[in-house]
Amino acid sequence: MLGGLKEKALNKAISTLEEEFKPIIQEKVELFRELQPADVNDDDKYKNFIINPLWSVVKMQSGGAIGMAQKFIDVEGKFNTGLFNVRNELIHVEDNSVALDPEFSNKIIPVLMDSLKA
Repeated sequence: MLGGLKEKALNKAISTLEEEFKPIIQEKVELFRELQPADVNDDDKYKNFIINPLWSVVKMQSGGAIGMAQKFIDVEGKFNTGLFNVRNELIHVEDNSVALDPEFSNKIIPVLMDSLKA
């Protein structure tokens, strides 16, 4: 178990990450709208089409927040897990099309952040 100060620092780091990630991810929601069924169903394609580009942008734009959180958690690993959770919970393949959850834009950050907190 983390000590009190470490736990407060971790919570602050995660809160800062959430503030940093939110506008970046919301700006890139269009990537999800462009998904094809094969992109969703294949882990490698999903990672190459969604996760890697988003991680690159987030890493470049959030600077210190990732460094601070990295002291406590594997930010990149949890980010990847979070985006796979987004896929599993909010992206639906129906026949030959992809449908996003009707509340996708509102739910993506909470789903992603739950993975960072786990």
